[in-house]
Amino acid sequence: MVKPWFKWILIATLLLFLAACSGSSATAIPADNGAGPAVQQDTAAPEIDAAGIFASRCAGCHGADRSGRNGPALLPERLTKDPSAYVAIITNGSGPMPAWGSRLSAEEINALVDYILSAP
Repeated sequence: MVKPWFKWILIATLLLFLAACSGSSATAIPADNGAGPAVQQDTAAPEIDAAGIFASRCAGCHGADRSGRNGPALLPERLTKDPSAYVAIITNGSGPMPAWGSRLSAEEINALVDYILSAP
């Protein structure tokens, strides 16, 4: 038969082990000002696949190579407006262009604008 005090020691050890294993993902890095360690949270946003979004959402009208089909060509030499104009068009739509603001995040829309303004 197991003695009662042994059960309590076993439970306490198990709780300490679980508490030690459930730490946060923060990592200490040296501070530049010598004031002690700073804590850096793992907050890196996942990289947005603008080419994948374009292929699945835009290529049907603008062509897989961005040279245009039902919609205009989306090549850097044809896109002469300020990038914010393209953000507004993708977000709100224009003419036959549907509004994507409710289906894509602002980060995804900005990534798409960067993508269409870059060389294919």
